[in-house]
Amino acid sequence: GSSAGDCTDDFDNDFDGLVDCEDDGCAEATVCLPDGERDRDEDGFTPDEGDCNDEDPSIYPGAEDTWYDGVDSDCAGNSDYDQDQDGQDSSDHDGTDCDDADSSIYEGAEDTWYDGIDSNCDGLSDYDQDQDGEDSLDHGGTDCEDLDVTINTMATDTWYDGIDSNCDGLSDYDQDGDGQDSDQYGGTDCNDFSVAVYEGAIETWYDGIDSNCDGLSDYDQDLPTSMEQTAMTQMIPSTKVHPMHGTMGLILIVLETLITTKTEMDKIPLQ
Repeated sequence: GSSAGDCTDDFDNDFDGLVDCEDDGCAEATVCLPDGERDRDEDGFTPDEGDCNDEDPSIYPGAEDTWYDGVDSDCAGNSDYDQDQDGQDSSDHDGTDCDDADSSIYEGAEDTWYDGIDSNCDGLSDYDQDQDGEDSLDHGGTDCEDLDVTINTMATDTWYDGIDSNCDGLSDYDQDGDGQDSDQYGGTDCNDFSVAVYEGAIETWYDGIDSNCDGLSDYDQDLPTSMEQTAMTQMIPSTKVHPMHGTMGLILIVLETLITTKTEMDKIPLQ
């Protein structure tokens, strides 16, 4: 048979009637091997050994792969646009993976709230769990309850339900904002619809409004207040009556009591 070097000259070198690869002498020549066994680019790998491009010596199993160039240099068979191998191409290359350097981040992944990572690539804030458009107050936002979509700074507050729906931090039982809760809900404000009516407010007589919430008639100005009544009761015997009625009579009784007390004290000898 002919030598390997003669296997491509299209000539029957040994005159046995066989030319090139037909000759037994060319059986081991590279050019005469089956395609799967030939290492045409001489990179050390044949197609049967995994060389996915036997025309390029830079492409073979185990070669260094350059991501996002569209070339499967290491013949791994995976996408050249999925560096973290999570099954989704990078969003920078027409894929859906918003972080192609982390295999735990991809579209559809379970998101852990408040860790600052958009694990599921939905593009929404990681600090707005109830998705009402406001971040949690605990993480620099304004939402005082980030587990309820109905609670945020733009919500309408329903009074007396015990929920601070608009996150203003004010009492839900003080509708008029006068600083006192409604007396219907444990407070002292007898009219929670008027900021001018509350315990301790200045009373305007004869307007029909119990501005100071003392519960007394607005048309009986000389009637002592409950505090006055308490003080006088402590100072004056309950059986004592003065001919003059009303506040003036009570004042005179107090004066008489004080004078009597002083007289009695003057009788006590000094020690």
